[in-house]
Amino acid sequence: MEVNDVLREPLRIGVASSLSRQVLLPTHYTVLINDGVNASLSIFMLGAGGCPSTTVEIYLGRNSRLNLLITGVHEQVPAYTLIKVIAADESSVTARTLIMGGSMNHHREDYLMQGVRSSLNHLGLEVGYGTSRIDYQVNAIHTGEYGTSYSRVLGIARDKSFIIHRALGRIIETARWSDTSVEGKVFVMNEGAHAASVPIIMVDTGDVNGARHSAADASPDEDQVNYLRLRGISKDEVTDLIIHEVVSQFIDSLPSEFTRDAEVIRSLAMSKVLVK
Repeated sequence: MEVNDVLREPLRIGVASSLSRQVLLPTHYTVLINDGVNASLSIFMLGAGGCPSTTVEIYLGRNSRLNLLITGVHEQVPAYTLIKVIAADESSVTARTLIMGGSMNHHREDYLMQGVRSSLNHLGLEVGYGTSRIDYQVNAIHTGEYGTSYSRVLGIARDKSFIIHRALGRIIETARWSDTSVEGKVFVMNEGAHAASVPIIMVDTGDVNGARHSAADASPDEDQVNYLRLRGISKDEVTDLIIHEVVSQFIDSLPSEFTRDAEVIRSLAMSKVLVK
């Protein structure tokens, strides 16, 4: 797929699997966004059967802008996703990612900032519920000078789910005066659920504008829960309030080009993770 002109509406790629047998279902997309083009791309993956494997390669030309929305919602099936973005000189990427469910769900995003003054602004949300297992990895790798990247991932684990966030911000020797930041923040909503965030920084040059990483556990503690319960709010309601707030913050951060997608995502996310 090649994009040569500014798009009024986002390009939308939908990937759905529903086979009852555990067979590999591979799909591979390549998107070329030419020089000086502003584009929006929405990738929606729904795994309800089989073993979906999705690869999307995106090449961003010089002085181009990309708004990228990635949504992956999987039932109790294994899934693998690789999103690879290569950015040229003066190009920028605004990326938003929502990953939910899956019995063995590995989702990886590689952002290769090859161009001079290329930039990335990324926010991700992974949500585990039931017995789902999610491994979410984000890599921002700078090879061009004066690049900037910021990646933040929020994670919610409830029921008996297990989620992990791994992130790498790397500045190699040729990427002098670049700046990278990777952050993770997880919420463990109940006993039996598990979550972890592991951000890493690697810098191969002393000439950098910044390199930061952080990880935080924002799970509600017992005192906070008891305070709310004494005021008539049940433990399940406390969990739902926190989940609702985190999901809403993510949806509110979406670029305006994804207004239609935002309503679908809100309805889907709330129906999956809030107590019925």
